[in-house]
Amino acid sequence: MSQLDSFTPEDRELLISLFYRVGVFVSYAEDEDGEQDDELEMKALERILLAIAKYEKKSEFAMNMAREAIRHKDDWERWNNQTFQVVDDCRKAALMLYNVVPETDFNRYRYCLIKIAETVASAYGEFGVDDFEDENEGFFSRVVDKLSTGLKSSKEDDGFMNITSAEDQAIIDLKNALKKPDEK
Repeated sequence: MSQLDSFTPEDRELLISLFYRVGVFVSYAEDEDGEQDDELEMKALERILLAIAKYEKKSEFAMNMAREAIRHKDDWERWNNQTFQVVDDCRKAALMLYNVVPETDFNRYRYCLIKIAETVASAYGEFGVDDFEDENEGFFSRVVDKLSTGLKSSKEDDGFMNITSAEDQAIIDLKNALKKPDEK
């Protein structure tokens, strides 16, 4: 976590909390199906955080962010109340990290946040509860494969389907907020 030592405690929490909060943000983007979708989305959020914490080999920085988000599970309820400022906080995080961490870590941080959002968005509708139970089959296995191999872009990612237009727009908003400061 030495890369985070140059940040204030508040900024460290922002960077770590985004690993949880982007999932909640996407979950809240479309909330018409009641409690069942919320439960599946929160289960998907927790599972993708565990996957990143365990399998994100391309960036120790991103892996540590996921581990810290899990370690701060007691803060998740409080972080839920900060969901509506996620896009602005993603923009702030991108600006904070851009010149501090190596480009690979910066890119993997952004990549993991988007994978979290896409995983949560696709958790309800296409996949049932059983798809999250076995790490060796189905949906969860595909997520782990995507973490280890990476993707060129989410448009090429046919593994995430049944994302509503509201969830898709939330993901687009996150991607735009996470652009490098010199990208437009």
